[in-house]
Amino acid sequence: MAASSVDLGLDDVLDAEVRRQWWLLADAGLPSLAEHPGPSNAPHVTLAQRRRLPAPDVVQPATHRLPVALSLTGLLVLPTRRGLVLARAVTADDVLLDLHAEVVGLLDRAAEGTPWPPAAHTTPGAWTPHVTLATGLGPDQVARALDVLPLGALTGAGVVLRHWDARAQQLTACADVPTRPL
Repeated sequence: MAASSVDLGLDDVLDAEVRRQWWLLADAGLPSLAEHPGPSNAPHVTLAQRRRLPAPDVVQPATHRLPVALSLTGLLVLPTRRGLVLARAVTADDVLLDLHAEVVGLLDRAAEGTPWPPAAHTTPGAWTPHVTLATGLGPDQVARALDVLPLGALTGAGVVLRHWDARAQQLTACADVPTRPL
């Protein structure tokens, strides 16, 4: 079964740069999220993932933390059952960690007593914030990707909390108006 998630969407400049990197991979004949047609396919940082989530308004209280400054640094390679995931690492500063903890706490309180445990890799202490560039790569493709991608740091902001309901195939913005300056 597909997983639902609460994600942190990126500002326009950072979003455009991640999409450019998706196309650099695709143009080099490598797997990439560039051609993924799904409604959930926009550059983002996954904050929480579960088989099912409560309604989007449950995480609304966490939007007071937006926008959140983000720094995308080096590349991460994450193993999965379906191959390797190539992603940009996101610096986990105190502000981002506080947002993550608040979102997870809100979901935990709303889900108390339900059989929808969180995905282990998104729980506080085990979470690795990242922005995915490609999935299903082999080791040789990762090596080729290193030759294609620029490796300099990228800075911007997380500006929207998004609620992806995998069962309904519905993406909902929990809030997209920054409530405080960076």
